[in-house]
Amino acid sequence: AYTNEEQETITETQVAYPDVVTEWTMRFITGEADPEADWQAYLDALNGTGLQDYLKTAQTAYERTTYYQSHFGG
Repeated sequence: AYTNEEQETITETQVAYPDVVTEWTMRFITGEADPEADWQAYLDALNGTGLQDYLKTAQTAYERTTYYQSHFGG
């Protein structure tokens, strides 16, 4: 489970991330962007949503949860 602070950290990314994926998917499908040539720009756009902070926060919550489950029962 996430702490209140962690939830605040990830909420913005959870809202922004799908829009970026949809936008870039459409760019790739329509040929406006080339997957090979523009892949780094796509990754930069994803990271611009706070994706790395989201992943770090999710990993921390996962590790905390598994620690408590293994030490205090499930």
